[in-house]
Amino acid sequence: MLPITAIGIIDFSNFVSSFLIKKNSLAIFLILIILGLGLYTQYSHADSITRVKLDSYSQIKEAGLWVKQNSDTGDVILSRSPHQITYYSERKTYSYGGMNETEFFNLINQVKPRYVIESALEPGLPSWMTPPSSDLEKVLLPIKAWYLDKEQKQIVLIVYQVDLTKTPNQQPVNNTDFIVNKTNSNLSSPNPLINKSNPF
Repeated sequence: MLPITAIGIIDFSNFVSSFLIKKNSLAIFLILIILGLGLYTQYSHADSITRVKLDSYSQIKEAGLWVKQNSDTGDVILSRSPHQITYYSERKTYSYGGMNETEFFNLINQVKPRYVIESALEPGLPSWMTPPSSDLEKVLLPIKAWYLDKEQKQIVLIVYQVDLTKTPNQQPVNNTDFIVNKTNSNLSSPNPLINKSNPF
């Protein structure tokens, strides 16, 4: 937008200068006024966009802080937002992004997490979580939810407590592949927003 504004200012400057060759100061003054108006509109637009997105991931922050208050220092968390959850919860967090259900259960059996956090804010919502399989429903017990709306009809994030006594036996995995600093490049599909009848 700024280059277009600049081109318009140059054209306007040429137009005004052709009429006011002897009054350059007036032409410069008019150009400065137009430039100032253009900068103000650009700033106002950018500021409004920033304010709208200021709290866009606040639910992940709140979930991380909730986990910190409701867990012990040695507890492990699974989340597709591992960096944010690690930062706010101060707990070791593993990512399960890009895994299938078998790999997910393998990771649960190996690292024994206390909580699993699932969020519609992250891309690549696993298909096996929408809706959860019968095995998942036995293992993941929803204990806390955050919503997008005041009516609390659109869930955006759920914290599940893990019941380790009900996990199916799977093969161990190399958990260093899924530790917090893993980059999941295969998370590209958008996820649906959630309703109560289909939590994810």
